[in-house]
Amino acid sequence: MATRYLPFLIFKENKKTPEYVQYLGKFLPSAVFGMLVIYCLKNVFLSIAGGTICYMLILYFL
Repeated sequence: MATRYLPFLIFKENKKTPEYVQYLGKFLPSAVFGMLVIYCLKNVFLSIAGGTICYMLILYFL
């Protein structure tokens, strides 16, 4: 319950939210989502990228 009530205790209703909190609220969700996608697909991505690079090099040199 503390994690639910703590923001209301720290950031009062009559005060303006600090700029760094607004910045984190704007960019952090998409950054976390991007990191999760990269973490889940890191082996697959490396395999696809490696195959694509090899294919492009073969096309270029042959």
